[in-house]
Amino acid sequence: MKAVHIGDVGFTPGISVNGEQRAEDKGKNAEKQSQVKNGSLFMGNLNGFTTDRIEKRREQARQQASKMIMDQFSSDNVLTDEIKENRDRIKELQSERLELMDEIGEYRDKQEKLKEEYGITDDSEQQKDLELIRKAQGMVNGQGLEDLSEEELNRLSNMGPLSEYQERSLVFDKMESFCDAQVAAIDDEITARSQTNSSIRLGMLKQHGMTDAAKAADGIMSAASDDIIGMLRADAKKHIDEEMEKLKEAARQAAEKKKEAEEKKEKAEEVKEEQEELTEEIQESVSTGDEVKQEVSKIMEEAKLLEEEMKGLLVSEQV
Repeated sequence: MKAVHIGDVGFTPGISVNGEQRAEDKGKNAEKQSQVKNGSLFMGNLNGFTTDRIEKRREQARQQASKMIMDQFSSDNVLTDEIKENRDRIKELQSERLELMDEIGEYRDKQEKLKEEYGITDDSEQQKDLELIRKAQGMVNGQGLEDLSEEELNRLSNMGPLSEYQERSLVFDKMESFCDAQVAAIDDEITARSQTNSSIRLGMLKQHGMTDAAKAADGIMSAASDDIIGMLRADAKKHIDEEMEKLKEAARQAAEKKKEAEEKKEKAEEVKEEQEELTEEIQESVSTGDEVKQEVSKIMEEAKLLEEEMKGLLVSEQV
């Protein structure tokens, strides 16, 4: 079986991409994010990497391989060969799975070596920025950036261009994600092939002579996988800058929302304070009004006494 290698940032990590898939399993597995279709592993549903040209190349290879398998299926009914083929393929897949798990461990080791190469420490600004980017990427795919602190949002939105170390680390992250997707797809194929053998044993399906057709289909799909892996590798670097801009913009929007919420809160507090001040003024006015009434009553009483005194004086003069 052919191994496809993805070389990036000075490294050439090997990613095995191959396999065979029964024609009747095609419809059942067509909607899965990471798939093994008609003999090859595809990663077309990884975030930001599904393109028209990749989908066209995959569809073309799938149709060619499917036709070859179906043509042979109609004329070849050797039951034991199909069972043996699936058993052998399952062993190959298990071996490939172990290799992929080793590759995932290697990518993590390379991340650490990359830190040493650039003299990056865990408390350095570059590493802190990289961890913030990874944290934000996970939130964008999940619950959103609003849960980041205001300081983190401002830092992310005002972050400068990626350093060479950060870019290479993010590419390794992508490659590790590719390996994870392949492991999931291999698990799916192992399950599908085991179920197929069970069905054959029950007499639900009888085939023979699939080996040559499967090998030819595998060659078609392997060639398509080579092309697609190359496209994904090129797109990995291309989309990092695009993703960073989207991430920054999302951070800016989240910061604006948080700022608007704070402004609304401050406005509400100002309105509350104004209402309290107005209530106090009204109460003071009521109190002042009572004092004025008392003063007016006092003046009127004094005026009344003065009037009485004036009348007394007039009477005295007339006498």
